[in-house]
Amino acid sequence: AVAATLGACATTLVVTPLDVVKVRMQVHVCQIDAATAASASATRNAAVLCHDPASHFRNVFDALVRIPQQHGIRALWRGVSTSLALAVPTTGLYFTFYEALLNAVPSSRAFHENGKHNTAVAPSAALLCGMSARCATAILAAPLELLRTRIQASTASSSMSSFATTEPTRVMPRFPHSSFALALRDLHALVRSADLGWRVLFRGLGPTLLRDAPFSAIYWASYEALKAESGLPRLVAALVPQSSRHRIGAPLSTDSGGESNAAGFGTYVAAGSVSGMLAAAITTPADVVKTRMQAADGQQHLRMREVINDVFRSEGISGFTRGLTARVAKVAPACAIMMGSYELIKEFWVW
Repeated sequence: AVAATLGACATTLVVTPLDVVKVRMQVHVCQIDAATAASASATRNAAVLCHDPASHFRNVFDALVRIPQQHGIRALWRGVSTSLALAVPTTGLYFTFYEALLNAVPSSRAFHENGKHNTAVAPSAALLCGMSARCATAILAAPLELLRTRIQASTASSSMSSFATTEPTRVMPRFPHSSFALALRDLHALVRSADLGWRVLFRGLGPTLLRDAPFSAIYWASYEALKAESGLPRLVAALVPQSSRHRIGAPLSTDSGGESNAAGFGTYVAAGSVSGMLAAAITTPADVVKTRMQAADGQQHLRMREVINDVFRSEGISGFTRGLTARVAKVAPACAIMMGSYELIKEFWVW
């Protein structure tokens, strides 16, 4: 838990700007011009109408440049205090749950033929344990995740389209969250105004689970497979000269018999980054739906199906890939830093 928490703090401080960019790009809506989208074939080439050019970003780099120009450099770290408040307990719980579940599954860890314990984890066990641990953590952290998303989305102007409900959705006004206290006040007002009461704190939990469960399943199965002896270490052994291997894949320690462990720091970083990129790309559509639901204002109960229909109707299939580059660019270094620091601290920490 300590190793995971320290890694989460370092990760949050580094990748928060990319997280802000991702949220800003996902909540901004450019509708398809209905006049040029009369048919399914025409929709692919339909003109796009943007009613808020100031919040429209061409790409991640454009957003990283223009957000500080419009709102100051601190805008890129908007919500960092909430992110830290979210990351510190939940990441510790997440990794603790994951390790506990692995230890509870007798066949989760493999053994060498000579009987020595091997740190390799069976991909199937990693998939199930990672998915279960993430679902439990996501449910516990849902209110803080809602608060963080609303803070990061608050710098966008009210250009979000209304969702497909009987009453139009009242979108968030510009700059309602200039401080953490104001964000809490806004959330409290939402709880009081919404028909669901305190249950509105779990708005977006459905798509969050739909995003996080497969993300963790893909991530941990890929990570453990790449970290194992037959994964990246074997690839390094085949491609990198013996004299240079210590620079990227040096083992962190040796066992009691003098044999080096298969995975080194470079392996942890590379395996975490590759696995994170793969999982992030696949689960981006669910992330878009989750962000739209949590950033939206209004009193009506938003259903996931309605948000999905609204995204498809207003932007087509491409609407579900909004923020894809920013999400992958954020997750890759985040997972690299997290797993590198986590494995390193876990290896050397004196309990």
